[in-house]
Amino acid sequence: MTNFEAWHFYMKDCTSPESYITMGFYGMISAALQRRVYLGSDERPLFSNMYTILVGEPAVGKGNVIVPITNILKTHKLKTFRVPTKDKVTSMPSTEQSEAIAAMMAEFEAAQNVKPEKGIGKIKDPPLLFPISADSATYAALVQDHAASLRSIFPLNNTSKLLKSGLYTHSSLCCCLEEISTLFTKHVEDVVNYLIKSFDCQDFKKRTKDNGTDDVKNPCMNFIGGTTPGFMQDAFNDKLLNEGFASRTVFVFEEEPRAYIFDDATYSEEQLEAKDQVIRHLELLSKLFGHVTYTPDAYEYLKHYIEVTIGRDKYRVNPSPKLVHYYGRKKVHVRKLAMAIHFAESTDMRLGLSACQRAVELLDKLELRMDKALNFGGRNPLATVAVKVLKFLEKRPANEGEIWKEFVNDMNATELAEVLKYLVQTGKAKQLGSGKYLVI
Repeated sequence: MTNFEAWHFYMKDCTSPESYITMGFYGMISAALQRRVYLGSDERPLFSNMYTILVGEPAVGKGNVIVPITNILKTHKLKTFRVPTKDKVTSMPSTEQSEAIAAMMAEFEAAQNVKPEKGIGKIKDPPLLFPISADSATYAALVQDHAASLRSIFPLNNTSKLLKSGLYTHSSLCCCLEEISTLFTKHVEDVVNYLIKSFDCQDFKKRTKDNGTDDVKNPCMNFIGGTTPGFMQDAFNDKLLNEGFASRTVFVFEEEPRAYIFDDATYSEEQLEAKDQVIRHLELLSKLFGHVTYTPDAYEYLKHYIEVTIGRDKYRVNPSPKLVHYYGRKKVHVRKLAMAIHFAESTDMRLGLSACQRAVELLDKLELRMDKALNFGGRNPLATVAVKVLKFLEKRPANEGEIWKEFVNDMNATELAEVLKYLVQTGKAKQLGSGKYLVI
């Protein structure tokens, strides 16, 4: 099996929609790549980190995907850290030796919180190889977790300009939240600005009220979260979220689980082996570093797609105005997702045509429903109630009294009449001779 197939086999009894399971997998791959592989150039690197938010009503299956992803990422621990060998250090110019060792010692203090002893760190509880944010994240906790995610590597025979004194240090964090609303309760503007900076992998520095500073160097954030359409509407209408954040995020919208399975908690030995296959591959990805290049056909395909298809021709699968800003940044999403698809199966630093094509196809499919996740800008407060009434009528026809009994806390009799009139006039429902309303 491919790793993609292994993941889906492990999750075969999960009731979550297929799109949740697929995009969760690629979000996990991107989290394992951290801030270490990149397209573009050393001057303007484009890392593979992604923001993926699963949107759906409660019990659709968001947590059923996010929880196992979090657990798998937590499987790998950072191995006991060792200072480079004497030969390796002394082979550097003398002016670089102190810089390299100082940076690595700083990693002990910031990430491991242990003291080195004779060049070897004594770690009682090894930190995570792929750092994960706290479950109940706040702005302060998020920045603190990110600053503590500092990691250093010594890539061999690599000429990347991202290296300093032969050393590469980065702060890569994966934020896995079953409900993202917990992150947007306090200091919302600070949270959003921080997430935008971290998506772009730009250094972050902000002076705090006590004259201190929030300072994160070489940051990289991968974001995998879940939420409801109701929160999305409130967040945008109340200006908690903005277009800058939305355009950097792939929203995956679903209305119901893909299946209803009684025993979804029992795994066969074959399923657990499939899970282990994915875990082993993540460890291989943790060792990669450097510039990713395109094969010639992949380069020409993406160049035409970005410059002509979505550039000159303005081709959009979904013309909804809610996706204007997303499409403005789609060329970024395509390349990031293509890297995730490629490295899900390979450690080769050349990105091929099939991964690029798959990224375009997958995003096109998600975009068909993505505007439903961005439920904002509605001036009529009854619009949300109308959606609920429509879902209620999908289950069975009902008369006006039965509908009002169900939604008496959401509207009065006059408003109910307006909602039913709207549904009929827009061709979404019709009234039968018996007085009952039926979804068309």
